[in-house]
Amino acid sequence: MTERDFNAFWYKLYVLCLPFGRLIELPFGNTVNGILGQLSTSVMLVGVACLVVQGHFRLARRVGLLFLFWLFMAVYSLAASCVLTFSLFNPVESPMYTCLGDIVLYFLAFLSVWYNWYNLSHAVSFRSLYRVFNWQLPILLVVGYLQLGTMLGVGPCVGAYTALSSVLALVPPEYLWEVNRGVTMFGSEPASTSILCALVIPYVMSRIVNSGGGRRLYFLIVLLLFGFLMLLSGSSSVLVQFLMAVVLFVLASVGFRLGKLFYIGSFLVGLFIAVGYTAGWGEKVEVTDRESLEYIVVGKALDRENMSTAMRASTVINDMKVFLDHPVTGVGNGNQGFWFKENTPFWVRASEEVQEIFSGRKGIANGGGNFFPAYVSGFGLIGIFVLLAFVVRYHRYYKTSVLADDETLRLCFDIGVVLFLFTSWFSVGLKNNETMLFLLSLPCVTSMYGRAKASAR
Repeated sequence: MTERDFNAFWYKLYVLCLPFGRLIELPFGNTVNGILGQLSTSVMLVGVACLVVQGHFRLARRVGLLFLFWLFMAVYSLAASCVLTFSLFNPVESPMYTCLGDIVLYFLAFLSVWYNWYNLSHAVSFRSLYRVFNWQLPILLVVGYLQLGTMLGVGPCVGAYTALSSVLALVPPEYLWEVNRGVTMFGSEPASTSILCALVIPYVMSRIVNSGGGRRLYFLIVLLLFGFLMLLSGSSSVLVQFLMAVVLFVLASVGFRLGKLFYIGSFLVGLFIAVGYTAGWGEKVEVTDRESLEYIVVGKALDRENMSTAMRASTVINDMKVFLDHPVTGVGNGNQGFWFKENTPFWVRASEEVQEIFSGRKGIANGGGNFFPAYVSGFGLIGIFVLLAFVVRYHRYYKTSVLADDETLRLCFDIGVVLFLFTSWFSVGLKNNETMLFLLSLPCVTSMYGRAKASAR
């Protein structure tokens, strides 16, 4: 096996692992497991190490822009932490320590983007990844339906899944019986399956359009099987994202281009929800039927007695209030948790997760699992201007990237990014989110036309 063949093989293994979560529990404690996150992160780090040893590590202009963006966040957070060290009265943890986690995780995010850029530019083509994506589909469906059968008490499913979960880091059967809401696949809760809507589901949809005969029927059946699991999930984030993906796919199929209008609209709807949480909208809404589809899609977000979304809502509220209190400079990413207790509304304090933070058993709640509220509270208006400058330049890369060469690739990217701009206001981030990092790396890969034009010069 040549060096290039090994790099291509290892990268395909990385792509295969994207939707499989942690998969195995590493024997390094909670801190290291938290940093490495998914199995794909560990595979990526080994791949990057191999490329460095082989002498292939270099920063092209496009990925260099992302490195500068990470450098801005890291330096800014360290500087803000220095200020907070002298201005906070008796902090529970040192601000210099609380910001380090985000600095490391965002550096890993940059490495993921670089790893995708290098391999898609030098080792493999996106079309060669189709076979990898096709392998993911039956694996995901088998695990999902084994979990569903376990919840329903189907004997063979219970036995097979119990054996599987004893080897892999899947949720145990007891969790499925206790929660009894929906499958988790390779995630830790039913909401974890929403990540499939960013890449796996759009890929299946695109193959329905671009395949013929028996292949089209196969992908249609696969989509229906995934859809059935997601409709039974009981998770608002899963249902909303799946329904959004279906609507976006239909619009794209009839000729709509999922461009700026959809990006901006999705971003503004997510912002509206975050502002609504912060302003206390829905606090007096009475909920009657918690089993209805309307409740799961809309009502659950307004239900102040449902504690499954309380922790998520509390971090969004805290981040938005921190931004309102420090609108120009922010407080540095990772330091938002120092204001968590004073900004947490009364209704979320019944949550067990929130109480763990209030009692000091679980550190501070720094930044939550979302991207935009954490970003604006961390960097304020200064960071917003930097982000806008980055997005303008990044969008220019989109026009001359590999996205112009492949309709399947472009559809996956457009649907995934529209969903991200919406959900990153309240539930989705970039840390340990290898699937979204894979998509966001695509504009860094120069198109075939762009490469030919560059070589001609």
